Amino acid sequence: MMEREKPVVFYHRLFVFFALLFCGLLLQKFLLRDYWFDEALTLINFALLESPGEIYRSYVIPNNQIVNTVCLHYLWKKWNIPPGLLRLFPLFCGVLMIFLLRAKVRGKKKIAALDCALFALVLSPAFLIYSTALRGYILVMLFASAALFCGKKYLLSDGKIYLAGWFICTLAAVGTMPSALAAIAGAGCFLAVYCRKKFYSDKRIYFLALLTLAAFALFYVPIWKSLSGAFALKECWHDHFAALLATYTGFCYTFLPLIFFGIYSLVRYPLPKKYLIWSLIWLMPLGMFIFPVAPFPRVWVVLLPVMALTFVKVLSRLPGKILLAAMVSVLLWAIIGNTI
Repeated sequence: MMEREKPVVFYHRLFVFFALLFCGLLLQKFLLRDYWFDEALTLINFALLESPGEIYRSYVIPNNQIVNTVCLHYLWKKWNIPPGLLRLFPLFCGVLMIFLLRAKVRGKKKIAALDCALFALVLSPAFLIYSTALRGYILVMLFASAALFCGKKYLLSDGKIYLAGWFICTLAAVGTMPSALAAIAGAGCFLAVYCRKKFYSDKRIYFLALLTLAAFALFYVPIWKSLSGAFALKECWHDHFAALLATYTGFCYTFLPLIFFGIYSLVRYPLPKKYLIWSLIWLMPLGMFIFPVAPFPRVWVVLLPVMALTFVKVLSRLPGKILLAAMVSVLLWAIIGNTI
């Protein structure tokens, strides 16, 4: 190991230790909080139905996030897990997602940059809330992360088994909630840089998109009338600009320190042009203007994991001391952000 790498490795380990310690302290209050109205509605109105088939056919309001509801059905009604322990299920999904995003990463500096970005996410109020909520958002993040893993393997190896993995993961994601298409689209934008040629001339990226649409159709065509009825309720925001402001405020609140370090890195160490497509991930909420009413800002929380990944490339290009400063800023912002 080169001498100049030793401080980065040591302080990286120190950062991970304190980040995990602080995360554990924060999780206590989120795990022990009372149920929200939406959580109680999901449990009582849908998870207690007689069978997964009945849950599937009961998509009368968006609160029935079907795959998540089926999981809660088995945990609570079939396996008699006490309601007080049900929050451990979304927490398990969140932990599994982090391990999945960290899988197969090589290079000490890249791992340090990845941990910096992931802990900015993990220590954010948004992640702490949804990784302990009996809602489907963290499940969508997990399935979208798994789809991203399979999609990357497919683009780098052409292995057909990874296509099957992509289809299964996208089916589970959209089966949790239709708006999971945003998370899958974000994963697709991230994967575009792994095409062997310009992404728009690589047929494989379009194949992944077609499989996603096929998964959506397979899950929802049989209950299309119920889906249309649920959307007709228009349980959304009627002020697009207010919704957009709330959405981007949430993004900035989650990643504020990394945004500053990322801008500095892009100015000093510009990325190749092919990475410009990652900007579409951040611009995706602008798509709300094509709808007559704006989705709730929480719909876009499923983009947070892939947003975190967009920081890894830029952070890993920073000198070691500046990367360490980014880690310290993540911890400080987590302390400030969770006490405001």
